Amino acid sequence: MTETLFLGPEIRAMRAYDGAFLNRFLGHAVFLGPVLHYQVSEKGFLTVAYAAQVIGHDRDPAFTDRALNLTQFARHNLRVRFGIEF
Repeated sequence: MTETLFLGPEIRAMRAYDGAFLNRFLGHAVFLGPVLHYQVSEKGFLTVAYAAQVIGHDRDPAFTDRALNLTQFARHNLRVRFGIEF
């Protein structure tokens, strides 16, 4: 958009594991949504991202017929990051 403002898409794929060695796969989810990145100053930035779960799978037999994995992951995510480079 401008030199200091960026608006774009974000896709995140997440997987859930359990066990002492993370050897038991529990499920996965895919999140999709917009991200807004603003360069506050030369060394500071602010990023706001919203994502909704669009695909998911739960290995639990009681929930395998669901389209989303709501056992290990939330339906909606909001992330706010503020950072300073030094």
